[in-house]
Amino acid sequence: LPQHRVLNWNLFGGDTIEVLKTARHPRKLRLGALQGNCFRLRLRDVTHPEELVARLELIKQGVPNYFGEQRFGQDGGNLQKGLELLRGERKERQRAKKGMYISAVRSWCFNHLLSQRIDQNLWGTLLVGDALMLSGSKSTFVAEAIDPETVQRLADGDVNLTGAMWGRGEPLNIGDSRQWEAQQLQPWSEVLERLEHLGLRQERRSLRLQPLGLEAEAESERQWWLQFELPSGAFATSVLRELVEAKTAEQNTGK
Repeated sequence: LPQHRVLNWNLFGGDTIEVLKTARHPRKLRLGALQGNCFRLRLRDVTHPEELVARLELIKQGVPNYFGEQRFGQDGGNLQKGLELLRGERKERQRAKKGMYISAVRSWCFNHLLSQRIDQNLWGTLLVGDALMLSGSKSTFVAEAIDPETVQRLADGDVNLTGAMWGRGEPLNIGDSRQWEAQQLQPWSEVLERLEHLGLRQERRSLRLQPLGLEAEAESERQWWLQFELPSGAFATSVLRELVEAKTAEQNTGK
């Protein structure tokens, strides 16, 4: 922000958000500068604390790395607008909004691949030609064959399976893996072609999200603190959906 501009933070948030402290940074933060986020969340109305603790242990090795609902907008509005843009049914002059809508389409395609991999019992199964990503890194390599060492590394969480973030260029995966993804996305081939024409680069995203420092602490019988760390681009809601049946503050108040 310009040095002379002062924001009134009292206008931000509401009953559920409070800004505790602000400070000006000497450099402008660029897109992608974020390394990760730390979360500390209060869970209210916990009905089965023993199940919460048990699930916590189960998911420490990873959860499905879905894009959260907020990526798609209220009632999927961003996704719908993105599809309309690709079909030429909508114009959008604001670059940021256009990028948000198109990103929703790419994210939905990824979520579909991830969902199908889970439904077909392939989330933890290595296919020939899978593109694997090193845990905690964006470095990838292709599994040209199914060897015991790679299978064990996948089971240990040292490497993760990936899914396509669609765009221009050859997919990194090959063989059975590429054929499987093509089959899952075939009904949306026209959408994929239009994404390619936008010049977006073909990328890969890990199918597994590994939360760091995942812990839960009882504050009272029905109230718990949950904390964990996630890399940039990951959604806390993807962790919560594997732990609890969560309701937002708006849902609880009937708004």
